[in-house]
Amino acid sequence: ADMTKLAYGHVFVLLAGWFSDTAMAATSFTITINNLAFIPMIGMGQAVSVLVGQRLGQNRPELAARSTVAGFQLAFIYMMTVSVFYVLTPSIFTDRFRGDADPESWEAVAGMIRTLLWFVALYCIFDSVNLIFSFGLRGAGDTLFVTWVSLLLSWPLMVIPSWVAWKLGWSFYWTWAFASFYIAAQAVCFVFRFRGGKWKS
Repeated sequence: ADMTKLAYGHVFVLLAGWFSDTAMAATSFTITINNLAFIPMIGMGQAVSVLVGQRLGQNRPELAARSTVAGFQLAFIYMMTVSVFYVLTPSIFTDRFRGDADPESWEAVAGMIRTLLWFVALYCIFDSVNLIFSFGLRGAGDTLFVTWVSLLLSWPLMVIPSWVAWKLGWSFYWTWAFASFYIAAQAVCFVFRFRGGKWKS
């Protein structure tokens, strides 16, 4: 799921390029900024995956569940903290990309990044669910479910709607709304799967 998301990040940049060069640049920079929240959580997810595998190997499924929930609590706190910075102090992140860019052109990109960081702040909350619970499920061997959810939901909820938005001349921000909805839908699927308990066996 983590590599799938990284791959779709590249696809999403290409989709943004259909709208304008400014949209593509802003999307690329925003995804890079989002990695500040996303990549450390991959490590947290991998730790949860190992713990779940160990606890199930010891025939202690309830302890595996507790390990996953504890991992989610830490991830949620981290994601919420980063999200606050995204919303309240976006210049901390945007100024690092300014370089020698033309001031007028850069301000157009930076202004769009500041708006996109609101989307990132919102879906980071759901991403904390995705990363921890998907890794928890994979640690239990439920990898096929995680893979199919990530792949099958992306096309009807993100890729195709973004293409339709471009064809119909909608605002570029609709693509980010679709991406946020896709991430939220993943979170719902993983939580229901986890709560169902099938992974314990």
